[in-house]
Amino acid sequence: MRAMSRSGGRTVTKARIASFAFKLSFVVLAWVAPLGVGRKPRAQEAACGKLPTRTSSNAFEHGSTKYTNDGERRNYCTAPNRSAHKFSLAQCVAREVGTELCLPRRELFIVDASYELFRAHYGMSRAFSAAIAAGTADEALPALYGALLSLRRLLSTLAVDPHRHAVVFAFEGTRKDSPSFRKTLFPAYKANRAAAPPGISRAFPLYEQLVTALGFPAVSSLGFEADDVVAQLVRVATSSDEAVSATIVSADKDFQQLLKQDRVRIVRWDAKKSAYSELDEAAFRNQSGGGAKDALSPQQFADVLALMGDTADNIPGVAGIGPKTAQKLIATYGTLSAMYENIESVRPTRVRELLKTQKDNAELSLELAKLGTTQPPLGEFGSWRALQRKDADQVRCAELFRRVGLREPLLAELLDSANGENSARVTGAD
Repeated sequence: MRAMSRSGGRTVTKARIASFAFKLSFVVLAWVAPLGVGRKPRAQEAACGKLPTRTSSNAFEHGSTKYTNDGERRNYCTAPNRSAHKFSLAQCVAREVGTELCLPRRELFIVDASYELFRAHYGMSRAFSAAIAAGTADEALPALYGALLSLRRLLSTLAVDPHRHAVVFAFEGTRKDSPSFRKTLFPAYKANRAAAPPGISRAFPLYEQLVTALGFPAVSSLGFEADDVVAQLVRVATSSDEAVSATIVSADKDFQQLLKQDRVRIVRWDAKKSAYSELDEAAFRNQSGGGAKDALSPQQFADVLALMGDTADNIPGVAGIGPKTAQKLIATYGTLSAMYENIESVRPTRVRELLKTQKDNAELSLELAKLGTTQPPLGEFGSWRALQRKDADQVRCAELFRRVGLREPLLAELLDSANGENSARVTGAD
């Protein structure tokens, strides 16, 4: 049936009006896409995963994950500036409704186990000191309790989604009979460090057992430091065929050399702000020096340490060269090796002579400071698929919790968070 109206002698049908409105909707979606309402701008598409296969008019498949246009599910795409934009399936359209889906970028959270346990031990020891002294609490309890609270906070505050994120823990693989290559190369490496408190030493194997029982991969490699394991995990994540980024959870400054814009960042908990602070490549460049000409890239961080040394790891560096001079030299020449290739152009003379007489120290220090020069074997954990969380062994979890005096309600909350059931809730102690 026709509903007719006359305008300049033309007859317009309802069908034509509907057709015009349908086409207009695509124009509107294309126009508002940069505002985060409709289709992604092309600059954002590179940050999304591969396009899915359309299986029906309202269903899509990507790998082992199936998506349906049920009006409830929301998918996330991380833009190059790391701001999150939300798109429903209905909004992810291109030339034809439903032919493109904005897939989430996958992310690997790499937790530095040493950082978590040391921080937790010193932060929680006072609360348990009386019970430990009385023999009613395990000496590993402060480190374990604090580290598990931190894990719960990580999962909830950063909204870790088990369907698109993986969380792994990097552990030390060095032993007295299997020292790191750095210790073999330079026996004084880290020799200035005091032995870890007994509570932390006891906590390490228990923490590894706990996170494994919770279903998370605990990764170490015999004869390699945890730092090298982290660097290798970053390589696995960012070299994947999938769109995977890496987030390192640590306050260790050495990881700054691994930063890569839109692919690798570092986060740590800031108790004063009750929030996670983030460092990415852009922020590193901004804070790495005074003027723009002295700004460094993350890849130059180890070269700077090679000149100025690092007292925390007992890396000698070049005596007489401080942080400002080291940074200026690397900003000027690019790398340590390029600087030595042009050593005669270095000014002033005093600095040039220091560099000449201590060249061996500088080159040794670069080997000690640089991450990623070795590739520790990760065994079964050498791929993105292998780093996915497995089902928790709840019987084993409960047994470990009882052994060290942890309360089971915390276990239930951890399992909920790991399963993505309470990602909106922010929990955890400072």
